[in-house]
Amino acid sequence: MGQPVAATWQRLTKAIVTRTADGLLLKQAGKTVELQVKASGNWTVDIEDVSQPRHLQDSPNPGVSRILIRVPSPANSITTLTVEVIPGSIAIKRTK
Repeated sequence: MGQPVAATWQRLTKAIVTRTADGLLLKQAGKTVELQVKASGNWTVDIEDVSQPRHLQDSPNPGVSRILIRVPSPANSITTLTVEVIPGSIAIKRTK
């Protein structure tokens, strides 16, 4: 019998990340990128600070965060997770 799992999407970034109604907004150096999330279930997002090395063999990554988007997937089911990356200039035109 199958076990429940989670579908996960990740991205490393130096941008400031904020939650929006249907995803995330990343801002860096006066530019923006919108991440629109579509999933077959309720999704969660975590922003992890990965700027400091976690192991001896790791190097520092100043100012870097990891975005983790997760969707739970019950055993023996089909789960979808889509993240659409939209450049800021396009996102602004779509809201007008």
